[in-house]
Amino acid sequence: MFRLCREDFWWLVGELQLELQMDPCRRGQPLDVPTQQVGIGLYRIGHGSSYNSLSHLFNVAHNTALVAATKFVKAVNKLLYKWAVG
Repeated sequence: MFRLCREDFWWLVGELQLELQMDPCRRGQPLDVPTQQVGIGLYRIGHGSSYNSLSHLFNVAHNTALVAATKFVKAVNKLLYKWAVG
């Protein structure tokens, strides 16, 4: 488990915002983009919770939790890997 201060959370949201936008078809009910996706992704990484637990905690469908966590991890790997590793 880890803690993240509010300023760091909003920095992370800002960095990942463009990558976490909805697809152009606008299928399904959109998440609070991208804050809810970042929250779901961080919670999944920090706690290792199942997607079923995430869906209950964030009041989203099971598949939505899966997609949000997956998009978050892909966005972090794509945008922040070079910054973190060098």
